Amino acid sequence: GKDTCTLDAPDLLEHAMILTDFSANASRAFVYASSHIAAHCANVGIMHIQDTVALRHHSRETIAHFNKTDAERLEKLVEHLRNRTAAPVNAHLHEGAIVPEVMRQSKMGGVSLLIMGTHGRSFYSDAVLGSNAFPLIQLAESNCLLIPPNIPSRDTVSVS
Repeated sequence: GKDTCTLDAPDLLEHAMILTDFSANASRAFVYASSHIAAHCANVGIMHIQDTVALRHHSRETIAHFNKTDAERLEKLVEHLRNRTAAPVNAHLHEGAIVPEVMRQSKMGGVSLLIMGTHGRSFYSDAVLGSNAFPLIQLAESNCLLIPPNIPSRDTVSVS
């Protein structure tokens, strides 16, 4: 007989995965997630996908160099997250087409919340330009949290 309010997905904070492409928008989303969400999660991950479609004209040696650089960047972000949460924090660096790879990794890893920055374009622009966020929110089996670019933040995380 009492009104109650419950989460539709009670495991929402079981395993959060922050997606990054190391852009300014992804950095703002990371800072927001590390400041407001990470401490409440049971597991936290940060994922970067080397887009093999965009890198198809590069040699394997160049891609290996990119992977090394991005692995170092991810490790800095992991250290930052470990200072913000007692939860286990893991980095994930993969190669492939971005949307299918994120979908595969989030399903295999039991991700309950995907967190990503957006570019703040309109719906129409995202649909026409093929933004990664647009298909991810339509296809993901987990919850998605989109962080717009106008979220103010006092913190910064340098990964250069």
